[in-house]
Amino acid sequence: DSTADSGPDTLREAIETANSSPGPDTISITTAGTVTLQSPLPSITEDLTINGPGADQFTIDGVATHRVLNVQSVTDVQLAISDVTIARGRDSAVSVRGDEYSSDQPSLTLTGVTFDGNASIHGNGGALYGREVDTLTVSDSTFTGNYAYSKGGALIWDGDTVSIQDSTFEQNSSG
Repeated sequence: DSTADSGPDTLREAIETANSSPGPDTISITTAGTVTLQSPLPSITEDLTINGPGADQFTIDGVATHRVLNVQSVTDVQLAISDVTIARGRDSAVSVRGDEYSSDQPSLTLTGVTFDGNASIHGNGGALYGREVDTLTVSDSTFTGNYAYSKGGALIWDGDTVSIQDSTFEQNSSG
């Protein structure tokens, strides 16, 4: 594992590899540290699980310039993220979008994830935005200091099901 933005053994390379191989993939991050994004990470196009070493040990930092993770799909892509911090993402740190004309919609599962200081300066969902999506499942996660220009300082989810358990929302704001 590397905390570099690009190159061998980086999160960027792992997402590119996962996108190019059919079927579900898992990225296991074992190195502690911070990935400081120099550009947006690749959009996620296949089922993917990202497991970190702990939200207090690994951060993906959008430097208030880049969206951190993006799913835009006409299929039922399943994204699961655990044990990382997503900080200073811009225009919704994590964005999941489906297609209104498809019956297969993407879903997101978050476990032990911290969203800190993310912002959507032009729209909704400072930390998390979902449109034309299926299920959002959040557990043991924290949303702190996120901001949206319009609605949903922490999140907006336009989907079928939302389940949030044992999670904390503090100092998030909008409008």
